[in-house]
Amino acid sequence: MNSEIVSHFYGHLEKEGVLLSYQGPFWQEMVEEITTVVSSRLEDIADRQMSSRNVGLCIELTQNILRYSCDRATGKDGAEFGFGTVLSGVQEGGHYIISGNPVAEPHRTILKERLEQLKACTEGELNALYKEQLHHGEKNSRGAGLGLIEVFRKADTVDYSFSELDSGKTFFSIRAGFHPPVILR
Repeated sequence: MNSEIVSHFYGHLEKEGVLLSYQGPFWQEMVEEITTVVSSRLEDIADRQMSSRNVGLCIELTQNILRYSCDRATGKDGAEFGFGTVLSGVQEGGHYIISGNPVAEPHRTILKERLEQLKACTEGELNALYKEQLHHGEKNSRGAGLGLIEVFRKADTVDYSFSELDSGKTFFSIRAGFHPPVILR
């Protein structure tokens, strides 16, 4: 990669309203640091409720990378971490969080089915699923559980995609967005 590409990349991120962009390893302390940065960046532009909602989404989506990325490594201390990317931004008066990471093919199938199910749910159905999962959660569920239900409950819009990488792996990305409430006068 040549250095000139960085200015194009920066310009594109700026145009898309990106406040934070990170790609690399995710471990618990990194998730906490990203959450802190997102929170502080949003304090100046959003009310407390909107800020905490966005931070909650950030936690869920970055933990998804930490737990379920199929690109994994183990640190010297024995802790595992996953590789992926996260972006947080402001666009069209709303906020968004996008995360992405490679997933194993069997997990892709499970994830896609669960996402389609959650996308079709009403708010009441999502709340019922959340309570059911909270009380009777699947042991050793390989994702697509409580965290994704929480994303669909907190976000106004959720979009996702699966793309094939040159390496032959599948890349899963999810975008959760929300708009501030409209205040009627």
